[in-house]
Amino acid sequence: MPDQLDSNETYENRTEETKRAITSLLGDLGIAESEKSSIYNQNNWGSLSNPVLYTALLKMSRDRELLSAEQILSERNRVPNPPAGPPSIHEEPEEVPEVWVRRRQPVIVKDISWFINNGETKEIQTKAREYRERVLLDLYLEHVKMTGETYFPEMHRLLKAEWDFSYRDNS
Repeated sequence: MPDQLDSNETYENRTEETKRAITSLLGDLGIAESEKSSIYNQNNWGSLSNPVLYTALLKMSRDRELLSAEQILSERNRVPNPPAGPPSIHEEPEEVPEVWVRRRQPVIVKDISWFINNGETKEIQTKAREYRERVLLDLYLEHVKMTGETYFPEMHRLLKAEWDFSYRDNS
């Protein structure tokens, strides 16, 4: 279900839960119930789907603040599509395909060796080490299946490095 509707939904056509949430929010903020429709229209809440508006109303009630539809959509990490204009009573609304643009989130990547060396607990370090060993063994088996050679340079290099490291620690 899309976050944003093609045309504005009237307050009267909203679900009973959404209507109760709006009334509750306005009561919490000390706003008269007679201003309900003007606040609904000013904040362009009619452009939001029921689940999105209801979720936002719960958040607004918790934070004790009013948010417009644009603010609600931006907090959902969405960029709203600006409507081409409200449809008149003499024309059918145009079917516009929805295009949502997700904002890129930063991705932090850590190597398996980082978890082996810096894992928060011994259990995480052990699981990371076991995972690395299992992947290395799988790679070795694939190499043997494909080439028939039992010498796998990458595994040899890693095992030698681990042997040298272990041998230096025992000295």
